[in-house]
Amino acid sequence: MLIIKNKRGDLAITLMVFLVITICLASLFLFSTSSGDVKTKIAGAFIVSKAESRGDLAEFYIREAAESSAIKTYDSLIADEKYIQKPVNYNVDGIPEFSELSNTINEDFIAEFNKNFKENFASYEFQEDYLIGLKEIVAKDEFSNSFDGKAVMVKINTLEITSSSDTESIKYIPKISVKVDFKNIGLDYFEDIRNVKNICYNEEQCYNEGLNYFSASINKDVVSLKSKKDFSIGSGFKSIGFSFVPT
Repeated sequence: MLIIKNKRGDLAITLMVFLVITICLASLFLFSTSSGDVKTKIAGAFIVSKAESRGDLAEFYIREAAESSAIKTYDSLIADEKYIQKPVNYNVDGIPEFSELSNTINEDFIAEFNKNFKENFASYEFQEDYLIGLKEIVAKDEFSNSFDGKAVMVKINTLEITSSSDTESIKYIPKISVKVDFKNIGLDYFEDIRNVKNICYNEEQCYNEGLNYFSASINKDVVSLKSKKDFSIGSGFKSIGFSFVPT
């Protein structure tokens, strides 16, 4: 019996085995030399994510304090009748007459808001260094704010957050910007209340149809408005209410 050997086939198999071994060795070499870089990238991503999470938490506390301060300030302006243009006149029962909005309502609001915001933030008890730093920023008035009659804005761009691993450390400065719109927290704009008053005068149903977040009742030409929801003000929850004589 004749056996014919295929030398070309043996050579091809040998070359293939050699290439497979070479590729495996090269892959092992690349992995061993790059694994340190992979670990570094993973660690870097972790500390960045950690810093961003801390920034989000800082913004949460700013928003929480800003919302509660905006509600308290809204209530204070009503209680002190600062929403009405001076001089304020009263009827025989001591109810203020409401003709026009105060031309300083925005300035009065932001001044009262600043005081309430700082007081609210001072009441927080923090353990983390970056949140203690945030508290100091608020206490030192190192933040900006504004009010346009509809929403209050609070911005902080100086908070430094440090995040680190065994081999790396970063410093992160988040751009904190919080907007508190009255309608998002369940209150009508003062301007809308004035506009509805000018249209409705002493028609109760008109007020209830024109306002979104207050219920109205009218007795002897006195309009009484009461918020449809209760708010955390002071030591408990209460609605915001006020009365006026439309003129």
